[in-house]
Amino acid sequence: MKFLKYLFVFTSLISLINSQSSPSNCKFDGVDFSFLTNSTGYSSTDSSNQYTYYFNICNLSSKCNTLNSGHIVACQVKGTSNPTPVGFIGQGYFSGSKKSANLRYNTNTNPCSGGAFRSFNIVMEPGNSTGVTVSQIFEVSKCSYEVHLTYPQGNNNNNNTKVTCENDGNGLTINSLAGISCKSYGPTTCVDNISGSTCETSYINGEIKCTTNSKGPNSMTCTSEQLECTSSNMTCLLKKNRSFWVNGEHSSEKLVTMEN
Repeated sequence: MKFLKYLFVFTSLISLINSQSSPSNCKFDGVDFSFLTNSTGYSSTDSSNQYTYYFNICNLSSKCNTLNSGHIVACQVKGTSNPTPVGFIGQGYFSGSKKSANLRYNTNTNPCSGGAFRSFNIVMEPGNSTGVTVSQIFEVSKCSYEVHLTYPQGNNNNNNTKVTCENDGNGLTINSLAGISCKSYGPTTCVDNISGSTCETSYINGEIKCTTNSKGPNSMTCTSEQLECTSSNMTCLLKKNRSFWVNGEHSSEKLVTMEN
């Protein structure tokens, strides 16, 4: 009887281990989540705005590796203090399903008070937004943190090169899994909606070209008198008379979507 009990426990343990997957190639449950990897990473704060958390998907976070440790995928920063690791790149695993995938990173050094090692869990789910959205950080248990990342429905299909272009009358917003390139004439401000970086000129006769990472997801918003943005198979043009053109054709729509 004891043998059967031990056998059941051992079998259950194997099932649990097999339900998890190493994130080294960023594939889980038939989905390659590397489309969410970002060279600048992501950031969010806790509810009290005391800590800022920086993290990435299946890759290092540049904001966390200022001390040249070279293996931090998630960290917490308070004010101007040095980053505290909450996840190491070599200690991650997937669980859940492709509809709600959990990517959990653990640490094994510098425990917090009480002796617990810090961990960071990223919940990745498809949603109805046009870009990637990041929730606040929650401390689900002592020194165990969680964030929810929502990406556009269908973007976990690696063959999908969906691009959206939105015209608000003063500028354009492009969302794409590919790189985005915008060129303009006159005073211009472009904001990378993922990294928060800006690209701008105040010259009346100035010309400027602003680009994102070559690999998405990417999102850029630009305001200018005359603006042309290109990503994958879509080129959007906002002329000085505020007319909106997509791939050489005039459009009366405010939001245009294209897929290969």
